[in-house]
Amino acid sequence: MSALSARGIDHTAPDAAVAAEGFHALRGAVRHMVGASGSGHELADGVMATARIEASGLVPTSVADAAVLDAVDLVPVLRDGSFTRFE
Repeated sequence: MSALSARGIDHTAPDAAVAAEGFHALRGAVRHMVGASGSGHELADGVMATARIEASGLVPTSVADAAVLDAVDLVPVLRDGSFTRFE
């Protein structure tokens, strides 16, 4: 969403606008926000969600890696319990 906003493309829904503008306001705190989230704790602690990530063929690394902006150029979609590339 941030990349679209930077190009002047309007938000398609109010909830998307809130998410995008919230990201703009908190961009400098992304690493902290990811680390403080439930998903960040699961990644750090290696709970069941980590096993699901690994079963999808991905290798969970660290909160710092998860907070890297634009690290991938695809959109994952959860299908039948596994993440796949959106096509």
